[in-house]
Amino acid sequence: MIRRRPYLIFIALAASFVLLAPAPAFAADKVADRLVEAAGLHEAGKLDEAAGIFACVLDDAPDSSYAACQLGLIRLKQNRRQSAARLFEKVLEHDPSNGFALVWSGVLHLDAGEDDAAHDCFVRALEAEPGDANAHYFLGVMAAAIGDRAEALSHFRAAQAAGEHVDDPEIHFRLGRAFMAEDMAASARLEFERCLAIAPGHLDALDALGWLYLNEGYVEEAIETWHRGLDVSPRDAQLRANLATVFCRQALELQESGEAGRAMLYWRKAQRFEPNNRAAAFYLRRLKRQQASLGR
Repeated sequence: MIRRRPYLIFIALAASFVLLAPAPAFAADKVADRLVEAAGLHEAGKLDEAAGIFACVLDDAPDSSYAACQLGLIRLKQNRRQSAARLFEKVLEHDPSNGFALVWSGVLHLDAGEDDAAHDCFVRALEAEPGDANAHYFLGVMAAAIGDRAEALSHFRAAQAAGEHVDDPEIHFRLGRAFMAEDMAASARLEFERCLAIAPGHLDALDALGWLYLNEGYVEEAIETWHRGLDVSPRDAQLRANLATVFCRQALELQESGEAGRAMLYWRKAQRFEPNNRAAAFYLRRLKRQQASLGR
């Protein structure tokens, strides 16, 4: 029903809540000026130039957590994960409670499939700062992945309450999934709609909302929702399969009620969205044989 995606670094980097290290209160000196310049270049997407300045700052001020964290984030964006990991480890050696370094170390562990180490990092981040929205978010992701719905819901709500994720469509989508799993249909629908208000083309939310409508008996609303998804991605296999499933159900109901002609139309609709649908092919052959035997 809902497609599952692996943990990937780029998801965190591309998310609307990209983690930024808090800027320290700089003294009015050359190092401060260079850090401000590098931060501006980083924000502007000039990664190589920003990295060069942060690296020079670390040569002069090896204990600058801000420079190390920002350089680590840039290395992640450049897909230099080992370099990023070393930088975050360096920060944690002299500042074990640095929430930024802990969260990004956790993301790196998560991406590498090291779930226990990732979980430890996120928990430590919350111990250092109980309201860390990003730590709550990733703990929610991990809880959802192992089916701990109540724990996932708790962390996602905490992430939202922290304020950093209020307008993050992914948070609304994950909350919707958690509510849906708990049979809280009204709350789930509200979260999916909030997600889609921010990101109208969120295919997973359209997929899930369609199923929510269908499970509540709103067939036309489900069909319309999945068509909205196909407007965004016409070849999306999941959405096309969903529509084929609905049309197969409708065709079978019509066939069982003796409306063979209308049933054939719906079997063909199913085939249009899923050409290799076995049920549609089987029943169309059967109906055609029946019509042939009756001389139609």
